Amino acid sequence: MKSTKNSKVINFIINQKVYIILVIIMIYLSIATSTFLSFSNLANLIRQNSYTIIVALAFTFILGIGDIDLSVGAALGFGGVIAAGLMVNYSVPIWISIIVCIVSCVVIGLINAFFVNVLGLTSFIVTLATQQILRGTIYVMTGNAPIYGMPNSFLNIAQGALIGDIPNPIAIMVIMAIVMGFIAKRTKFGRNIIAMGGNASAATACGINISKVRYLVYMVAGLCVGISSVLLTGRSASAQNGAGTGLEMDCIAACVIGGTSLYGGKANIPGTVAGVLIVGVVANGLNLLRVDSNWQTVVKGIMILFAVCLDVVSTKVVESVKRKKVLRIQS
Repeated sequence: MKSTKNSKVINFIINQKVYIILVIIMIYLSIATSTFLSFSNLANLIRQNSYTIIVALAFTFILGIGDIDLSVGAALGFGGVIAAGLMVNYSVPIWISIIVCIVSCVVIGLINAFFVNVLGLTSFIVTLATQQILRGTIYVMTGNAPIYGMPNSFLNIAQGALIGDIPNPIAIMVIMAIVMGFIAKRTKFGRNIIAMGGNASAATACGINISKVRYLVYMVAGLCVGISSVLLTGRSASAQNGAGTGLEMDCIAACVIGGTSLYGGKANIPGTVAGVLIVGVVANGLNLLRVDSNWQTVVKGIMILFAVCLDVVSTKVVESVKRKKVLRIQS
């Protein structure tokens, strides 16, 4: 009886680890700083991380099928340059510019999926190459200078609030999280993602078209990146050359901390949202504590390593608990 209770406690801690970690960090920062729990700081924290959350939601699906996408940050920056360039340099209407931005990001995702599906290349190599191509293209298109002067109506999309006092980026983030969570848990597409990531050969034997699933996953990723690109460009009122730099690392850390495995077969949408908030809360806390920005980069690297180790250890613990449970049943 005691061992059964212990196993339940262990399972609870493992399953809820991301929320426990988030609460512990927030309690510490509320004690260490006087401004962390202020409404303005928390509202700004959520708004700043809403863009990352939108991309991380799709990144969860990419990790779910056992792939990785290192180009999401560069694609976000590229989309912003496309939208801003069309509006400022060619006076293209706002909504057409937004559509072109989002479609461009979707096409980038499809190109990545094409090379993985058709040529059999690993997603790591393909998206690493795409990242470099897009970054170089951004510098060529902008001449290493940010693009300013977008219309106010475009800026209001990211800086305004259509639902009460809730900023548009937060409202869109919440809607995207609900939709993606529904897809992951309640649709055939979501089940196919998990099946493909768990065992691609078995998924194929069950009639799942893994090539089609990969195309759809990368299309969803491109859509999320495009939406985030529009919001981030509007909020900053400029298309920056370095926009999205390091975003893929934040997504990896957030997804893995949130319970999505690097090896595929898992996709925890609520955990991803909490994972992004952990990364964001740590960064916010370091700023409030006036920690040097260079050390913040070190901390982020440690968090990624911690996330991977946590994934491996928790997986082994769960497997060990399951084996012990099977042995007790057999005996």
